[in-house]
Amino acid sequence: MLSKSNSENYHIYETARSELPKLLDINNAAVPAVNFLDLYQLEDLYAKSRYFFSVSVKTELAGFVVALRDNSSYRSVNYRWFNTRYSRFLYIDRIIIVPQFQHCGIGHLLYNCLTQAEQNYSEMLLCEVNLRPKNTPSLRFHEKYGFQQVGAQTTEDGAKEVAMLGYRIHN
Repeated sequence: MLSKSNSENYHIYETARSELPKLLDINNAAVPAVNFLDLYQLEDLYAKSRYFFSVSVKTELAGFVVALRDNSSYRSVNYRWFNTRYSRFLYIDRIIIVPQFQHCGIGHLLYNCLTQAEQNYSEMLLCEVNLRPKNTPSLRFHEKYGFQQVGAQTTEDGAKEVAMLGYRIHN
């Protein structure tokens, strides 16, 4: 089990299934930056994920990240886009930081944990970020981390456009 704490009292850990209802509330409060889920969909994502990490600050839940490896049975149109173009990757389905803990470096800590965990398997971290409706904070975060746009895709009958982003784990 991954467990990481630092001097700021951050604690990153593997999420327990019993925490999913709390995480569902956090997820759905973040719409439209991420898609709305019901508990069944979140449980399915939990079952298919390679990593489902939560982070707490002291004793308060601050956010979570969900990631899947290549060749999963996950049906997301964006995941499938990556799966047809890349091998040996880790797809970040969602990263959500509770608003009061944003801009504190928690997203970087979570991504650093994923990169470290995948350094012997995956070549790339891949994700998408909304261009329409535009998610400027997420675009800035991913650019600062070192992600580059590797494509774009329009979904939901043209209602949504996403930037497909990649970060090379091995240089």
